[in-house]
Amino acid sequence: MNLANRINSIPAYFKILLGFIKNMNLANRINSIPAYFKILLGFIITLSIAFILGVQDLYVHGMLIGSLFALGAIGITLLYAIVNFAHVAHGDFMTLGAFLAFPLVASVVDVEYVSYADDFAFTGLFPALGLDQVGLGPFTFGFTILLAIPISMFILAIIAIGLEKFVYRKLRLRGSSDVMIAMASFGVAILLRGAISTIFGTQLRSYDRISKPFLKIGWGIDVPPDLLFLGIVAVTLCLLTHYILQYTKIGKSMRATSDNPDLAMVTGININKVIMNTWIIAAGLAACAGILIAVGSAQMVPQMGWKLLIPIFAAVVLGGVGNAYGAFIGALIIGVAMEVSTEYMNPAYKLGVAFTIMLLVLTIKPRGLFGGKD
Repeated sequence: MNLANRINSIPAYFKILLGFIKNMNLANRINSIPAYFKILLGFIITLSIAFILGVQDLYVHGMLIGSLFALGAIGITLLYAIVNFAHVAHGDFMTLGAFLAFPLVASVVDVEYVSYADDFAFTGLFPALGLDQVGLGPFTFGFTILLAIPISMFILAIIAIGLEKFVYRKLRLRGSSDVMIAMASFGVAILLRGAISTIFGTQLRSYDRISKPFLKIGWGIDVPPDLLFLGIVAVTLCLLTHYILQYTKIGKSMRATSDNPDLAMVTGININKVIMNTWIIAAGLAACAGILIAVGSAQMVPQMGWKLLIPIFAAVVLGGVGNAYGAFIGALIIGVAMEVSTEYMNPAYKLGVAFTIMLLVLTIKPRGLFGGKD
């Protein structure tokens, strides 16, 4: 066998192709693709698959629900990036935000006491002022919900600042570990849940609403008008958070503190002020998320924070802990996975499906899809 002759007999174009493959580092080329292009490509591919499987309706529902999860997930991941602990009470922050809006918009507010005193009821603030109309346009809720959102965001931000000042900061100053602070936040979660149950009781609550038909978008997609509106509000708030993080002095200080707190302090950044701003943003997003989810599900209970915390934490880990943009994409993936899975199995198992996807991704990328903070 004359090896040289055999090599020379190989067509020139095939030699060029072999040389290209040999010199091409596929992994580096994939990593060099812009992140936004990867996201867009992933959306197009998954949506196409959803149409092929006939689950495009569930896919859109999952995207909208995932955008609501994103509000909570971004708050958790920002807190982890700045103060380095997992805020277990964040789901109960969302619940508290929903219940803070309840005495503002409900036509009848029943208050219960654990001391067994006589319960009493009163008219909510906005209905007492004559603002009791529901059925705003195609939506089931009234204009008062839009008024209640910023008020609840403000009140919850004040509560979060108080917890930071009198609980979490004191623990940090005493040298408590991140695990101990996370356990303290678990205690805060139980405290908030108990307070809500004590005042409002444990039964189902809901904002005043009337039934409205689904919107028929086409292509076999029918969406509740409330869910479409809630998704738009959630995405708008996520974009506003992006603007704050990227283009404002507050956001630049937060990113500098996340990258290197000691260096940020040396350069004159007030770390305590950055932490306070982070709590304000996280609590505001949590309050809005809680109200939107209560409107979308037409019910709320004091225990709903725990159920919300599971998919939100899954979204944070999936996207990359400490990465706000990863939390947003992770929340969308979790939302879609949970909703689409109901086509093939009992809806009771959809949280398990979300965690299964999270674990599969982590086996390939241990730090999440977009990398995260160690």
